[in-house]
Amino acid sequence: MAVHEAEAGNITQAEVAIDRADAIVTAAKIRSETTALEFFEINLSRLDRAVAAAPDNARLAEHATLMRIELAQLRSALDAPLAPSLAPRPVSISLPRSIARDSTLDPTALDGNILDASMMPTSAEILEPPYSRLLADNVRVEHLKFQGATQTLDGIHWRDVTFIGTRLRYQGGGADLQNVHFVRCTFGFANGERSARLANAIALGQSSFVVE
Repeated sequence: MAVHEAEAGNITQAEVAIDRADAIVTAAKIRSETTALEFFEINLSRLDRAVAAAPDNARLAEHATLMRIELAQLRSALDAPLAPSLAPRPVSISLPRSIARDSTLDPTALDGNILDASMMPTSAEILEPPYSRLLADNVRVEHLKFQGATQTLDGIHWRDVTFIGTRLRYQGGGADLQNVHFVRCTFGFANGERSARLANAIALGQSSFVVE
C-alpha cells in the first residue's frame, strides 16, 4: 500500500501505510512470531520503491528508516546466539569502561571473553572510546560477547563480536563491523541515509558492514 500511495503522489497516505506496517512488525516481535527470511528482503525492497517514488521527501525517508530499524529489531529477535568456540569466561562490570586511542579490547586485555553489563542501567554505555568517535582513533574490539546495557557503534572497529540483549546506538558516524551479530537487541539510530543502510544490513542478516 505504501508503494502504491507513494507512486500515486499521495505521500501522507504512504507515510501512514508505512507506520501501520511498522506497528504490525512491532507486534510480531512482542509476540515472538517467526517469519521466513525472505520477508525482510521483500519488505526492504518495497520500502526502497516507496522512497524512490519521492526521493526528495525527507519525511517519507524518515518514516521508511524507522520501519527499517523495526525490521532490524525483528531480525535480531529471531537470531540465536552462536555456539561458543571457547569456554565462557564472563567479566561483570557495573560502570562504563574507557578505551583509549590506538588500543584493542580483546579476551587477553579483558581477561575474559564475555563482558557482562547486565548489572548496569539499560541506558548506560558499556564502552566509552575517545570523545571524537572517529575510526581514525584506531579503537578495536575483537572476539568478545556483550550482554545488557547500551553501546554506541560509531568510531570503533568491531570484529568477531556478539551483542546479546544490548541497546545499540548509531549516530551517523564511521562504523566498522566485521562478523558482528545482534541477538535480541534494540536499536536507537539517528535519522539519515547512513542509519537506513545500517538498519538494512542488520535486517538482511549481514554480519559485516562498513560506514566510512
